[in-house]
Amino acid sequence: MPNTNVAWSVKGNTFAKTGRKPTAEDAWTAARDYADPRLKGVGDMVAITVNNVTTSVTKATLHSVVRERIAASK
Repeated sequence: MPNTNVAWSVKGNTFAKTGRKPTAEDAWTAARDYADPRLKGVGDMVAITVNNVTTSVTKATLHSVVRERIAASK
């Protein structure tokens, strides 16, 4: 069984969630999947943290930023 040692968190104005995944890629993906349906308006922004790397994203930038972070984590 894999060691779940990569921490992730998503923090918005009205929601927050944390978790752990076995890889950074899985953690970025979990954070994206949690944040995506909760980002509603043009001005909505969330902070996503994976392994102490934090980035702020909007609905428009979420997928491209997470793709960049996944590529950088490999």
